[in-house]
Amino acid sequence: MVTEEEITRAAVYLLQTDRQDRDERQCLDHCQLHQYVVVSITVDDHTARRWGDTVRMVSIGEADVIVIPDQSHLIPTRVPRVEVADLSGETPRRRRARIINPPSGW
Repeated sequence: MVTEEEITRAAVYLLQTDRQDRDERQCLDHCQLHQYVVVSITVDDHTARRWGDTVRMVSIGEADVIVIPDQSHLIPTRVPRVEVADLSGETPRRRRARIINPPSGW
């Protein structure tokens, strides 16, 4: 039996595209594979106006993770800024990450 603490709630975030049905299926398959419970599916236009609503769900504890179909759905001007660290197919650059304004205690 799965306890409530073991359940991961997912908010699916999609951009309105001609691939929307396929993108949604991809996200739902991902959630099923990882045994996430889908609590919302948000479809947004190119302005990403509803991104904040999706992030808010995580910040207030209604969702634990945001699932997107592709990194192209992450518009760089969104807040908070999210980057995908997948280096498959790329040669990593040998640079050390800089921490700017680290939290106290670092």
